[in-house]
Parts: sequence; C-alpha cells; structure tokens
Amino acid sequence: MPIHAYRLVYAESPKKPERLWEWEKVHVGRLLWNATAFGRELMHRYFLTWEALAQENQRIWETYYLPRPL
Repeated sequence: MPIHAYRLVYAESPKKPERLWEWEKVHVGRLLWNATAFGRELMHRYFLTWEALAQENQRIWETYYLPRPL
C-alpha cells in the first residue's frame, strides 16, 4: 500500500526551501491547519515504499537544511 505524504507550499515565497514530507496524522493535521489559517497550499504525493519516502526527505535535507561551511 502506498504511503500518502503531504507538505506545505509557500507560493508567495518561491525562494523558500522545499519542506520535508510528512505522513503521520498529527503532523498532517497541523499542516492542514496551517494551510487553512494562513492561506497556503498543501501538496500531496504517494510514495510506493518507506525507502522512497526516506530517500526523498534525505535529498531535501541534504540540499536545503544541512549546514554548510562558510
């Protein structure tokens, strides 16, 4: 069964880093509240395996969030 994951999209600020994918109900509920309260969009995607979800979040983490030397 595929894993359904969500993340916020900041259309007003395209230079913001990609957000990590969330799949747990508690976090998805908070994303939905944030999108509704602040007029943001939720993006959803299906991942075939947990490994595919982990690899995509790893790629986002290494590209946008991993500290880099000055």
